[in-house]
Amino acid sequence: METRRERFLRKVRTTAAIEEAGVPAVFDTGADPSDGEAIGLHAFMRRLAQYLDGGSEAG
Repeated sequence: METRRERFLRKVRTTAAIEEAGVPAVFDTGADPSDGEAIGLHAFMRRLAQYLDGGSEAG
């Protein structure tokens, strides 16, 4: 049986393969250092991180 982590990573890989305007691009995957939970970095999160770091405005 597929674990939550395996299912999440499969869905992230599937999403990363889609090139559609309405589907956010996936830039990276990894694990949260505090608890090891799987994470995916999408376009919105990347812009938000840049904004919070003092870069250009998100959006």
